[in-house]
Amino acid sequence: MPPNLDEVKDEDYSYDPLCLEFYSEENTNTKALILSSQEASNKVQEVEEQLRNLKQELEIIRSENISLQSKNNYWKVRAKYSADRLYNFKKENEHQLFLLKNENELISNAEKQARQMVTNLSQRIHSLQISVETEVAERKKQEQIIHMLQNECNKAKREFQEQNNYVERLRQKLDNVTKFPMKIAQESGEKIAITSSVMSTGESKVPAVEVSKTISLSRNPSLTSQCCTICLGNEKDMAFGCGHMTCRECGSKIRKCHICRKKITNRIRLFPG
Repeated sequence: MPPNLDEVKDEDYSYDPLCLEFYSEENTNTKALILSSQEASNKVQEVEEQLRNLKQELEIIRSENISLQSKNNYWKVRAKYSADRLYNFKKENEHQLFLLKNENELISNAEKQARQMVTNLSQRIHSLQISVETEVAERKKQEQIIHMLQNECNKAKREFQEQNNYVERLRQKLDNVTKFPMKIAQESGEKIAITSSVMSTGESKVPAVEVSKTISLSRNPSLTSQCCTICLGNEKDMAFGCGHMTCRECGSKIRKCHICRKKITNRIRLFPG
């Protein structure tokens, strides 16, 4: 351990004056030694201080290294956990994608079926519309036919009424015509009574023959207006729709009127039996 400079200074003041020179030289050497030893000690202290600082820094670095290792291990665990989660997420995502693909296929198939059903329904609706339109047209035609039939029925009723009226007029005419031969018969009866009275009185037979000839001519229908104009032998007992008359035998054989040449639609018997 080098001596302290203050102590050396105090001891220097206690030396004798004779040994001042020797002491001064020795003092300079010792001072140099002391200074060099102090510098060495200062350097040693500095080195020790640096060593202590380095040790502290090493401890700090070690502690930091340990903390970094712990953090590294922590982050490794976190990374492994994250990787596991990522792997699970990928697997789940793939499963979800597979499910979504299946659902998409199902939805596309359902859309196709729905479109097919819509097209079928539209076709059925179109066919129903066509059928409804045809039914409406047929109903209109039927209504028109019914209207025409009603008109024809009304017309037929009017014609039938006219024919009835015409038949009634013909019957009246026929009654008038039948009354005329009765008058002739009465007159002929009167004439016969006169001739019989004349014959009873013994007059000539010539007037009686003339009277009987007139009576036979009045009773013969071929010589009167009631004779059939076709056969000229039978009496007119059938009327046509046009108003002309003939006998039954001739009227049942012809299809057109022999006078107006119209088609015979109705045949009316005047004397049923």
